[in-house]
Amino acid sequence: DAGSVFTGWLGACTGRADCKLTINAATAVTATFAPEPLAQYTANVDDNAGYEAAHDGLLAMRYLFGVRGLALTDHALGPLAARTDPDTLAGYLDDMRPLLDFDGDGSVAATTDGLLLMRYLLGLRGDALIAGALGGAATRTTAAAIEQAIGAVVP
Repeated sequence: DAGSVFTGWLGACTGRADCKLTINAATAVTATFAPEPLAQYTANVDDNAGYEAAHDGLLAMRYLFGVRGLALTDHALGPLAARTDPDTLAGYLDDMRPLLDFDGDGSVAATTDGLLLMRYLLGLRGDALIAGALGGAATRTTAAAIEQAIGAVVP
């Protein structure tokens, strides 16, 4: 749509760089777009003063598990949250979804990427951050690479 900007790839390509593939079999690639510049998207999901596991992490996890409507936001909004409408929150997370592929496996899942974000927001780093939380096709497999990917949305 007019005014939309490219936000990233999911599937066989990930991230925002050019997507170049050699096609040898059925291959899925999704290009995603959002109505605002990508730089404005952060993991401060409820748009309050900070990044908290109990609020932003919980909202992201619920979203990634497919929770929508009032169940998405129930007891999960931080103090002074500016983004409180469940549909607005889900739309925001839809738009920034490619940025949540922290392990670089081409998909965004609660049990990998959501868990990585939650652990990061809880202060875990290094091996404690990534232990058992990477997708089978992860292209980012070190704690440093995961921390850098998460750091792009948790400045």
